[in-house]
Formats: sequence, C-alpha cells, structure tokens
Amino acid sequence: MSAQPIKPKLWTPERLAEHLGVSRKWIYHRTQTNGPERIPHLKMGKLLRFDPNSEDFKLWLQAHRQN
Repeated sequence: MSAQPIKPKLWTPERLAEHLGVSRKWIYHRTQTNGPERIPHLKMGKLLRFDPNSEDFKLWLQAHRQN
C-alpha cells in the first residue's frame, strides 16, 4: 500500500484576514499590488488562496509582522 501525498491546507482570504487581524478588503488589495507589499497567493479560477507553508508566504509574513 503506497502512502497518499499530504495536501497542504490552503487559507481563504477570510482565514488570512482573521489571522492578521485585518479586513478581507485589505487582503484583496495586497494581492493586487506589485512589489514587496504583495501577498504571495494562488489563483484558482476566481478563487484566491494562500499557502501558509510556502517559503514565499513565510518570508512575506516575517517581513511584515509587527513586533
């Protein structure tokens, strides 16, 4: 029996907004901008998703986390 690959749990804009304590509108705005403020994301048709385990996302979060 072969092991099934583990699928990453992707976050919705609502989940990311809750995690960061910001509005969903802010999340959408940050996916449409260019440059270092842009949140790494995946587009699946009209759906917007975030992979909290991706290196790009982790680096973005670390760079924008306020202490």
